[in-house]
Amino acid sequence: MVCAKPSVGSYCPEHQRARDRVKEASRDQKKRAAYRDEGYMAYRRWVLKTKPRCHLCGIYGADSVDHIIPLSKGGRNERNNWAPAHRTCNFRKGDGSP
Repeated sequence: MVCAKPSVGSYCPEHQRARDRVKEASRDQKKRAAYRDEGYMAYRRWVLKTKPRCHLCGIYGADSVDHIIPLSKGGRNERNNWAPAHRTCNFRKGDGSP
């Protein structure tokens, strides 16, 4: 949807917003699919059952799974990118690196 009035190859604000909405929807779908993955769910059940050490603070009792390299930063939803973490530590980290 290249607009006729702006220079060649640029988008008007209306078309740019539409493109951004499509990108955002695609990103959300990918994220939801990652959390339905059977391997991820099995690892999460193990974390909840055993309460291992949090990889961010080092204290036992981790109750969530952290993506070491966040999905939003190009990390993969694979076993070698998951680590146990406390919810609070994971929330504090956000989409940054440890």
